[in-house]
Amino acid sequence: MIMKIGASTSCLYPMYTEDSLSALLSMGARDLEIFFNTQSETEAGYLCELRARLDDAGAGVLSVHPYTSGMEQFMLFTPYQRRFDDMIEFFKRTYFEAANYLSAGILALHGGRTPGVLGDEEYFCRMGAIIEAGWEHGVNVCHENVKLHRGSDPDFLCRMREYLGGQANFVFDIKQAVRAGHDPYEFLEKVAPGVVHVHVNDNAPGRDCLLPGQGEMDYKRLRDILLRHKPDGKPEPGWVIEVYRCNFGKQKEVESSLRWLRAELEVKKEGAGNRTLHNKAT
Repeated sequence: MIMKIGASTSCLYPMYTEDSLSALLSMGARDLEIFFNTQSETEAGYLCELRARLDDAGAGVLSVHPYTSGMEQFMLFTPYQRRFDDMIEFFKRTYFEAANYLSAGILALHGGRTPGVLGDEEYFCRMGAIIEAGWEHGVNVCHENVKLHRGSDPDFLCRMREYLGGQANFVFDIKQAVRAGHDPYEFLEKVAPGVVHVHVNDNAPGRDCLLPGQGEMDYKRLRDILLRHKPDGKPEPGWVIEVYRCNFGKQKEVESSLRWLRAELEVKKEGAGNRTLHNKAT
């Protein structure tokens, strides 16, 4: 299977999501992450517009990102069980339906903050319930490694994956590993068997988030780690450029970075093809 390299609509925030999508499509991105920024962007009429733009370009969506990421500690990882139950239903009606409409197989979850109020076992059980709800709707809910969150510790992620019998999968974000004080290669070595999606960015001394090709990251080394640990028969993780709007000047820099990354990893520009559900269990 051809490696997929694309970009997240979050790169152009606060540009409206539909305009960000169109801009990325014009740059040649064909494998996208859609970062929802408000509730109306998960509703049917809006999703229909996004889908039309994707179909016209022969593009597809690898992953979606909730706009409620900043509230996941309160929504999902407190002792108040009824709120957790309600939020599972909210995710089903909102994000899982939206992901299905866009044929996206992955949802990125920031998870609870550190130190949190739940013990490890209770946290893992909550994640297991969220993952199961996602799979019932054809969506792989993947825990991201975000600074100041419990997923910023690779050993915590490994314990969670072991507890859940290999059911937990991850979004690996390079900049978040660096911001949490980790060597990104060492972090990835630990969690790579569960990584199904990569938020790709670059860094250099004093600058922890740059466009790929503008820093010091060795992407061939990162890809080699992923391929060494990839379970047999499972697709290679998709890579989407995810940086902030303050990390570059003109939009054409994103296009140049996308071309550079494809060339660096010797990946041809391809259409997105059909959705694949990644690594349900290993």
